[in-house]
Amino acid sequence: MTSPTLSPPDSLLLAGQFELLDQGGPPFAQPYLLTSGYALGEPVPVTTMVSSLLLDGDRIAGARTGNRTITLPVLITAANRVTLAALTDALMMAVNVPTFALQWTPAGSGLPIVWDCYRATPT
Repeated sequence: MTSPTLSPPDSLLLAGQFELLDQGGPPFAQPYLLTSGYALGEPVPVTTMVSSLLLDGDRIAGARTGNRTITLPVLITAANRVTLAALTDALMMAVNVPTFALQWTPAGSGLPIVWDCYRATPT
């Protein structure tokens, strides 16, 4: 009799180095965890007239959308305050670059979805 194979859980990898979904394991093995309240945002429709002016005559076809605002509340856990500060700095430095990737791989599929992300700008 063979034992059932367990499929790996979903994976959400931020900037190629921070796994945000719970992969199991001992405490503090995974310091970064996505908490409730996350949102992948809604695509912003691009106005056809403005796009045609900016794109120098580019033909607008289909339903075009622009950037979306992604919200990822992350819980950072550490054994002490010094480690917590270092983990927080590492995460902030990773997303404070002009571009970084957010990669989601659904459990069992092995096919990732990658979003190109940009540093947040002040409102």
